[in-house]
Formats: sequence, C-alpha cells, structure tokens
Amino acid sequence: MAKFSFTNRSFDITLNSRERRILGRPHLNIDKSRLESVALAEFPGLGNIGQRVSRTPLFAGVLGEYRSNSKSFLVVGGLRKPRISLRLRISHPNIDEVWICAGQVAELEAKLASFIAKKS
Repeated sequence: MAKFSFTNRSFDITLNSRERRILGRPHLNIDKSRLESVALAEFPGLGNIGQRVSRTPLFAGVLGEYRSNSKSFLVVGGLRKPRISLRLRISHPNIDEVWICAGQVAELEAKLASFIAKKS
C-alpha cells in the first residue's frame, strides 16, 4: 500500500514496489495549489473509468493509469468491498484525477481537507 505524507506545501504519495512497477513512477508529489477538490465517492468501475494505459500484470486489480477521451486517471491501492474511494481532482499536466482505494480513506480525506484549508 502506498504511503501518504504532507509537507508545508505538498501532498506526497510514495508508492510501494508493486505499484512502482505497474505505474512506472516512484512517487507522486501534488502541490497544495494544484489540489482542486477532495471527496469520498464510490469507484465507478473499470468499464466507466476508461482504457488502461499502464502495465497489466496478474492480480493488479484496478491499480493503474487510465485514459478516457481527454481525461487521465491514476488509481492507487486495492479496491475493497465497500468500493468507497477518495477522489482527488488535480490540476496536473498529465493527470486529471487520482483515485485512492485504501482501507482508511475517510481519515485521509479529513487530513486532506484540513491540509487544503490551512494557510501557507
């Protein structure tokens, strides 16, 4: 599972070795000014999110990078049964949305909301 950390100006997602191989990047650093919105939402499913453009190893589940028309999505973590995920809309040149599918997304959503609300 990816690790999440905060600095004064950014939100960092450090990927584990499996996620690094599949996504082709060691981490994702999102500047506070680029975070547009954070919300808990039900994961739309693979049929509705777009075409996978990242590697597809066995047992990858929903983990990967997807494209649909002009939008690009990055899905991190393993999807659990409740299907509730954290949806981050960001202003990034390569990624429009990041979906975090983890066990404790409610806690992470609260931390991100307070992180965005804090003045720099």
